[in-house]
Amino acid sequence: MKWTKMITVVIPSRNAQDTLPTTLQSVKVAAEGLKVEILVIEDVEGLGPSWARNRGLERASGEVIFFVDADDTVKPDFFRRPLSVLERTGADMCFFSYSNGPKLEEGVVEGNDAVRKRFLPAFFGYSNDDVRRWNSGGRLAQKKEPGQVWRCAYRKAFLDKANIRFDEAMTFYEDAAFLSFAVAFADRVAVIPDELYEYTPTPAGNLSSGSGSSRHWEYKFHALNSRKRLDALTGGEVW
Repeated sequence: MKWTKMITVVIPSRNAQDTLPTTLQSVKVAAEGLKVEILVIEDVEGLGPSWARNRGLERASGEVIFFVDADDTVKPDFFRRPLSVLERTGADMCFFSYSNGPKLEEGVVEGNDAVRKRFLPAFFGYSNDDVRRWNSGGRLAQKKEPGQVWRCAYRKAFLDKANIRFDEAMTFYEDAAFLSFAVAFADRVAVIPDELYEYTPTPAGNLSSGSGSSRHWEYKFHALNSRKRLDALTGGEVW
């Protein structure tokens, strides 16, 4: 596959001077031979990753969008593998895995109804059918998957058409909220099992470190409101 179109990678950065050079070096290695626009968005005022990523989306001129965090690195095929799948399948999005991430089964999910059924429970944790079974006395088994926004490549035309952006009031759960809106409007989603991203967990980014705190619950309510907005936009189909 010879991808000749521009692609954009958005990197939100705040106080990342110790890790950003390594991140950028890995991105540049992966970008060799491709037209890659690297947008490092400095969050000087601490407005949050949603704010920074939205500024990146505003400036992006690439046909496909990737996200990378400023304390992580990417594998050499980070761009090429998803691009080849998007080119072959015409998908709106392409999921991939990451170091110590979930094992994914390769395939393409066709049709908006099928995409919603497959992916929305993954980020919400429960589907409508799960809750109905629970109300009838059945077992409620959570099926939540990691919702990091960088585990997917997105066609920019799709994001723009559906007006999918980050909720700037959210600095926790903002990834899963973005992904939920994306799969709620996608007509075709590709999945590949490749581990293309090297995720570096940090205490500041670990939700469990704030579990039970007032801030933790504040963002839980933000996530709930985000789901309500998505439900309204989709005609009451995802609540």
